[in-house]
Amino acid sequence: MLVLAVSVAAQPPAENPFQPFDRAAFAAAMQQAGATDDQLAAFAKTCEAETPAAASEALLRAMFADYGAAMQQVEASDPRAVTSLAALVENAKDPRLLGHARYWLGRAFLEIDDPEGAVDFFADFLKQSRNKTALDDDVVFFYGTALARIPEREAAVRVLQEFLQLFPQAPERYRASAEQLVGELSGKINPLHEIADDMGGVERRIRKTETGEETQQRQEDVIAQLQKIIEEVEEREKQSSGSGGGSPNSPRKDSNLTPGATQVGNLGKSGSVTDRWGMLKDRERKAIEGEAEAKLSGRYKKLVQDYYRKLAQSGGK
Repeated sequence: MLVLAVSVAAQPPAENPFQPFDRAAFAAAMQQAGATDDQLAAFAKTCEAETPAAASEALLRAMFADYGAAMQQVEASDPRAVTSLAALVENAKDPRLLGHARYWLGRAFLEIDDPEGAVDFFADFLKQSRNKTALDDDVVFFYGTALARIPEREAAVRVLQEFLQLFPQAPERYRASAEQLVGELSGKINPLHEIADDMGGVERRIRKTETGEETQQRQEDVIAQLQKIIEEVEEREKQSSGSGGGSPNSPRKDSNLTPGATQVGNLGKSGSVTDRWGMLKDRERKAIEGEAEAKLSGRYKKLVQDYYRKLAQSGGK
């Protein structure tokens, strides 16, 4: 089940729910999409110096001008960023670009404390962008934290437990936050002894390169479980559409559960998007909302409109 512990050279079986990031395949796809030799050389260098996720992010920004501009808006805490990213998701063809745009949209919604919107984009990633980027572990972690904030307590615990089992090499700050949140949601002092035992057993199998039918079946069960969680959350959202408010049993909002710095950079380097929205004049806010109305359609238009409404409720005017 801990497929990311397998080296690329070991070539995990096709049934793995989350395969190790294939750097060579990513580079080849980007070359076919038009990456220059210099861009690919920079990608390889950043993979070694930082992380494959950071390298992929930098390459996509360099190759796709619209994405690069949208991410400049993200880092400037510009409220227009969600419209730019949502327009990319509506229109982009490259699956790797789509994965990164979905990830950052989910993060943007989490930043303004709109976990329902974040769940939409993270669920889309798990359904359509899995194994296409180096962001799988980031997405599963933030998907779990978004579910916790709704709160969808049981679903959040299950996702975060899967995260701890599936991604033993994820950044320690992610793993510590996931452990803390599982403990809070479970109401237990130390809820992870059984998980740790299970992890140890699977890690031993992986080290022995035991990728037989039993291991493959466990891996298939994991992705089926994640898909079931996504479907359950979607069904609950349909049934409770329009209901608001939190739960007295929801996790503390001041818990240190969502690190600002991630494997692909910082969200809102120049401050809070809520603060930026509050500083705008009414005509500027209306212009941004009008841009979303003009650029987007259907589901994405509604999600972005909800985002701007949430911005106003969160402290903006």
